Amino acid sequence: MSAFTDVSNLIFFKTEKYHYKNSQIFDASALPRPHYCIGLILSGESVFRDSSDGEEIAVKRGDIIFVPMGSRYVSNWKGAPDITYVSMHFVFGVSELFPQKNSYRFCKITLPDFEKTKKIFVDMLSFSNADDVKKLQLISEFYTVLSEILPHLSKKEEHSRDLRLEEAVRYVEQNYNKKLSVEELAVRANMSVSRFFPYFKNEFGMTPVDYVNNYRIRCAVVLLMNDDTLSVENVAERVGFDSSAYFRRVFKKITGVSPREYKKISTEL
Repeated sequence: MSAFTDVSNLIFFKTEKYHYKNSQIFDASALPRPHYCIGLILSGESVFRDSSDGEEIAVKRGDIIFVPMGSRYVSNWKGAPDITYVSMHFVFGVSELFPQKNSYRFCKITLPDFEKTKKIFVDMLSFSNADDVKKLQLISEFYTVLSEILPHLSKKEEHSRDLRLEEAVRYVEQNYNKKLSVEELAVRANMSVSRFFPYFKNEFGMTPVDYVNNYRIRCAVVLLMNDDTLSVENVAERVGFDSSAYFRRVFKKITGVSPREYKKISTEL
Protein backbone atom coordinates (compact mmCIF):
# COMPACT_ATOMS: atom_id res chain seq x y z
CA MET A 1 0.00 0.00 0.00
CA SER A 2 1.47 3.35 -0.99
CA ALA A 3 1.87 6.25 1.41
CA PHE A 4 -0.55 8.26 -0.74
CA THR A 5 -3.24 5.61 -0.34
CA ASP A 6 -2.56 5.44 3.40
CA VAL A 7 -3.20 9.14 3.97
CA SER A 8 -6.02 9.51 1.48
CA ASN A 9 -8.28 7.08 3.36
CA LEU A 10 -9.82 9.73 5.61
CA ILE A 11 -12.65 8.06 7.53
CA PHE A 12 -13.43 10.84 9.99
CA PHE A 13 -13.01 14.62 9.83
CA LYS A 14 -14.58 17.33 11.95
CA THR A 15 -13.73 20.93 12.86
CA GLU A 16 -14.96 22.82 15.92
CA LYS A 17 -14.41 26.28 17.41
CA TYR A 18 -14.39 26.85 21.17
CA HIS A 19 -14.57 30.04 23.18
CA TYR A 20 -14.23 30.47 26.95
CA LYS A 21 -13.70 33.33 29.39
CA ASN A 22 -10.77 33.64 31.79
CA SER A 23 -10.03 29.97 32.51
CA GLN A 24 -10.97 26.45 31.52
CA ILE A 25 -9.73 22.99 32.49
CA PHE A 26 -10.36 20.01 30.27
CA ASP A 27 -9.58 16.68 31.91
CA ALA A 28 -9.11 13.88 29.39
CA SER A 29 -6.87 11.83 31.68
CA ALA A 30 -9.42 8.99 31.64
CA LEU A 31 -10.77 9.66 28.15
CA PRO A 32 -8.35 8.41 25.46
CA ARG A 33 -8.71 10.57 22.38
CA PRO A 34 -10.59 8.71 19.64
CA HIS A 35 -8.94 10.77 16.90
CA TYR A 36 -5.91 12.84 16.02
CA CYS A 37 -6.27 16.57 16.58
CA ILE A 38 -4.53 19.74 15.46
CA GLY A 39 -5.70 22.85 17.31
CA LEU A 40 -4.81 26.45 16.47
CA ILE A 41 -4.88 28.84 19.44
CA LEU A 42 -6.44 32.18 18.47
CA SER A 43 -6.39 33.75 21.92
CA GLY A 44 -5.33 32.75 25.42
CA GLU A 45 -2.81 30.11 26.41
CA SER A 46 -2.73 26.59 27.80
CA VAL A 47 -0.50 23.94 29.34
CA PHE A 48 -1.10 20.36 28.18
CA ARG A 49 0.08 17.64 30.57
CA ASP A 50 0.44 14.16 29.08
CA SER A 51 -1.01 11.69 31.59
CA SER A 52 1.17 8.83 30.35
CA ASP A 53 4.57 10.39 31.08
CA GLY A 54 3.90 13.74 32.77
CA GLU A 55 5.37 15.76 29.89
CA GLU A 56 4.05 19.34 29.73
CA ILE A 57 3.73 21.55 26.66
CA ALA A 58 2.78 25.24 26.86
CA VAL A 59 1.00 26.87 23.92
CA LYS A 60 -0.14 30.43 23.22
CA ARG A 61 -1.76 32.47 20.46
CA GLY A 62 -0.41 31.44 17.07
CA ASP A 63 0.68 27.96 18.17
CA ILE A 64 -0.72 24.68 16.92
CA ILE A 65 -1.03 21.80 19.38
CA PHE A 66 -0.89 18.30 17.93
CA VAL A 67 -2.77 15.76 20.06
CA PRO A 68 -2.16 12.10 19.18
CA MET A 69 -4.93 9.52 18.92
CA GLY A 70 -5.24 7.46 22.09
CA SER A 71 -3.59 10.09 24.27
CA ARG A 72 -4.77 11.02 27.76
CA TYR A 73 -4.06 14.48 29.14
CA VAL A 74 -5.23 17.52 31.10
CA SER A 75 -5.25 20.98 29.52
CA ASN A 76 -5.26 24.08 31.73
CA TRP A 77 -6.40 27.16 29.82
CA LYS A 78 -6.08 30.84 30.76
CA GLY A 79 -7.29 33.92 28.93
CA ALA A 80 -7.09 37.68 29.40
CA PRO A 81 -10.01 37.36 29.21
CA ASP A 82 -10.69 35.29 26.08
CA ILE A 83 -9.73 31.71 25.24
CA THR A 84 -10.43 30.75 21.62
CA TYR A 85 -9.21 27.89 19.50
CA VAL A 86 -10.20 25.99 16.37
CA SER A 87 -9.48 22.28 16.26
CA MET A 88 -9.48 19.79 13.40
CA HIS A 89 -10.12 16.16 14.31
CA PHE A 90 -9.32 13.32 11.96
CA VAL A 91 -8.94 9.57 11.65
CA PHE A 92 -7.45 7.72 8.71
CA GLY A 93 -8.12 4.10 7.85
CA VAL A 94 -5.23 1.65 7.92
CA SER A 95 -2.32 4.07 7.76
CA GLU A 96 1.38 3.89 8.56
CA LEU A 97 1.68 7.68 8.83
CA PHE A 98 -1.25 8.17 11.22
CA PRO A 99 -1.90 4.73 12.72
CA GLN A 100 -4.85 4.04 15.00
CA LYS A 101 -2.65 3.76 18.06
CA ASN A 102 -0.73 6.21 20.20
CA SER A 103 2.66 6.28 18.47
CA TYR A 104 3.18 10.06 18.29
CA ARG A 105 4.15 12.52 21.00
CA PHE A 106 2.34 15.70 21.91
CA CYS A 107 3.87 18.48 19.88
CA LYS A 108 3.71 22.27 19.55
CA ILE A 109 4.14 23.71 16.06
CA THR A 110 4.27 27.33 14.96
CA LEU A 111 3.84 27.83 11.23
CA PRO A 112 5.43 30.95 9.71
CA ASP A 113 2.27 32.63 8.38
CA PHE A 114 -0.29 32.86 11.20
CA GLU A 115 -2.93 34.75 9.21
CA LYS A 116 -2.82 32.21 6.37
CA THR A 117 -3.05 29.33 8.85
CA LYS A 118 -5.87 31.01 10.73
CA LYS A 119 -7.86 31.46 7.52
CA ILE A 120 -7.55 27.76 6.70
CA PHE A 121 -8.68 26.69 10.18
CA VAL A 122 -11.61 29.11 10.19
CA ASP A 123 -12.63 28.10 6.64
CA MET A 124 -12.76 24.48 7.86
CA LEU A 125 -15.67 25.37 10.16
CA SER A 126 -17.95 25.37 7.11
CA PHE A 127 -16.98 21.81 6.14
CA SER A 128 -20.04 19.97 7.47
CA ASN A 129 -22.45 22.24 5.53
CA ALA A 130 -20.38 22.57 2.35
CA ASP A 131 -21.28 21.04 -1.00
CA ASP A 132 -19.08 18.33 -2.51
CA VAL A 133 -16.92 20.72 -4.52
CA LYS A 134 -16.26 22.96 -1.52
CA LYS A 135 -15.51 19.94 0.67
CA LEU A 136 -12.83 18.82 -1.78
CA GLN A 137 -11.30 22.30 -1.68
CA LEU A 138 -11.32 22.30 2.11
CA ILE A 139 -9.83 18.83 2.35
CA SER A 140 -7.07 20.01 0.02
CA GLU A 141 -6.30 22.84 2.46
CA PHE A 142 -6.37 20.36 5.37
CA TYR A 143 -3.74 18.22 3.63
CA THR A 144 -1.65 21.34 3.02
CA VAL A 145 -1.59 22.10 6.76
CA LEU A 146 -0.96 18.44 7.58
CA SER A 147 2.01 18.30 5.20
CA GLU A 148 3.54 21.36 6.91
CA ILE A 149 3.01 19.86 10.37
CA LEU A 150 4.20 16.33 9.65
CA PRO A 151 7.97 17.11 9.54
CA HIS A 152 7.74 18.50 13.08
CA LEU A 153 6.19 15.39 14.64
CA SER A 154 8.12 12.79 16.56
CA LYS A 155 7.17 9.25 17.50
CA LYS A 156 7.52 7.47 20.80
CA GLU A 157 10.05 4.69 21.04
CA GLU A 158 8.28 1.37 20.72
CA HIS A 159 9.71 -2.04 21.43
CA SER A 160 9.10 -4.71 18.85
CA ARG A 161 6.35 -7.19 19.68
CA ASP A 162 6.21 -10.91 19.16
CA LEU A 163 4.96 -11.50 15.61
CA ARG A 164 2.56 -14.14 16.92
CA LEU A 165 0.79 -11.54 19.08
CA GLU A 166 0.80 -9.09 16.21
CA GLU A 167 -1.04 -11.67 14.13
CA ALA A 168 -3.70 -12.00 16.85
CA VAL A 169 -4.06 -8.21 17.10
CA ARG A 170 -4.34 -7.89 13.33
CA TYR A 171 -7.11 -10.46 13.40
CA VAL A 172 -8.97 -8.44 16.05
CA GLU A 173 -8.71 -5.28 13.97
CA GLN A 174 -10.08 -7.06 10.90
CA ASN A 175 -12.87 -8.94 12.69
CA TYR A 176 -13.80 -6.80 15.72
CA ASN A 177 -17.45 -6.66 14.61
CA LYS A 178 -17.76 -10.46 14.79
CA LYS A 179 -17.84 -12.84 17.72
CA LEU A 180 -14.28 -13.41 18.95
CA SER A 181 -13.01 -15.86 21.55
CA VAL A 182 -9.72 -16.18 23.38
CA GLU A 183 -9.40 -19.66 21.91
CA GLU A 184 -9.70 -18.25 18.40
CA LEU A 185 -7.07 -15.58 19.04
CA ALA A 186 -4.73 -18.17 20.57
CA VAL A 187 -5.00 -20.23 17.38
CA ARG A 188 -4.11 -17.13 15.35
CA ALA A 189 -1.03 -16.68 17.53
CA ASN A 190 -0.18 -20.38 17.20
CA MET A 191 -0.23 -20.81 20.98
CA SER A 192 -2.20 -22.77 23.52
CA VAL A 193 -4.75 -20.74 25.49
CA SER A 194 -2.82 -21.34 28.72
CA ARG A 195 0.29 -19.82 27.10
CA PHE A 196 -1.43 -17.12 25.05
CA PHE A 197 -3.54 -15.54 27.82
CA PRO A 198 -0.73 -14.55 30.28
CA TYR A 199 1.66 -13.74 27.43
CA PHE A 200 -0.85 -11.35 25.86
CA LYS A 201 -1.69 -9.73 29.20
CA ASN A 202 1.96 -9.19 30.03
CA GLU A 203 2.61 -7.61 26.63
CA PHE A 204 -0.45 -5.33 26.40
CA GLY A 205 -1.29 -4.75 30.05
CA MET A 206 -4.81 -6.13 29.62
CA THR A 207 -6.54 -9.40 28.89
CA PRO A 208 -7.41 -10.39 25.30
CA VAL A 209 -11.10 -9.76 26.04
CA ASP A 210 -10.34 -6.28 27.38
CA TYR A 211 -8.23 -5.56 24.30
CA VAL A 212 -11.08 -6.57 22.00
CA ASN A 213 -13.53 -4.41 23.95
CA ASN A 214 -11.18 -1.43 23.93
CA TYR A 215 -10.75 -1.70 20.17
CA ARG A 216 -14.51 -2.01 19.68
CA ILE A 217 -15.14 1.09 21.80
CA ARG A 218 -12.57 3.04 19.78
CA CYS A 219 -14.44 2.10 16.61
CA ALA A 220 -17.76 2.92 18.27
CA VAL A 221 -16.57 6.43 19.11
CA VAL A 222 -15.75 7.13 15.47
CA LEU A 223 -19.24 5.96 14.46
CA LEU A 224 -20.94 8.07 17.14
CA MET A 225 -19.06 11.19 16.07
CA ASN A 226 -19.39 10.61 12.35
CA ASP A 227 -23.07 9.74 12.00
CA ASP A 228 -25.78 11.49 14.01
CA THR A 229 -28.44 9.16 12.63
CA LEU A 230 -27.05 6.07 14.38
CA SER A 231 -28.60 5.05 17.67
CA VAL A 232 -26.54 3.58 20.49
CA GLU A 233 -28.12 0.21 19.65
CA ASN A 234 -27.02 0.53 16.01
CA VAL A 235 -23.48 1.38 17.03
CA ALA A 236 -23.30 -1.46 19.54
CA GLU A 237 -24.33 -3.95 16.88
CA ARG A 238 -21.93 -2.60 14.25
CA VAL A 239 -18.89 -2.95 16.51
CA GLY A 240 -19.67 -6.47 17.65
CA PHE A 241 -21.63 -6.21 20.91
CA ASP A 242 -24.62 -8.55 21.24
CA SER A 243 -26.24 -6.34 23.88
CA SER A 244 -26.58 -2.55 23.88
CA ALA A 245 -26.77 -2.64 27.69
CA TYR A 246 -23.41 -4.44 27.86
CA PHE A 247 -22.01 -2.00 25.29
CA ARG A 248 -23.03 0.94 27.50
CA ARG A 249 -21.41 -0.66 30.56
CA VAL A 250 -18.16 -1.35 28.72
CA PHE A 251 -18.18 2.11 27.13
CA LYS A 252 -18.56 3.84 30.50
CA LYS A 253 -15.95 1.60 32.12
CA ILE A 254 -13.40 2.53 29.45
CA THR A 255 -14.20 6.22 28.96
CA GLY A 256 -15.83 7.14 32.27
CA VAL A 257 -18.95 8.53 30.59
CA SER A 258 -21.91 7.31 28.55
CA PRO A 259 -21.75 7.19 24.73
CA ARG A 260 -23.88 10.33 24.39
CA GLU A 261 -21.90 12.24 27.02
CA TYR A 262 -18.66 11.30 25.32
CA LYS A 263 -19.91 12.59 21.99
CA LYS A 264 -20.52 16.04 23.50
CA ILE A 265 -16.99 16.47 24.88
CA SER A 266 -14.82 14.40 22.56
CA THR A 267 -13.80 17.29 20.29
CA GLU A 268 -12.65 19.63 23.04
CA LEU A 269 -8.97 20.26 23.71
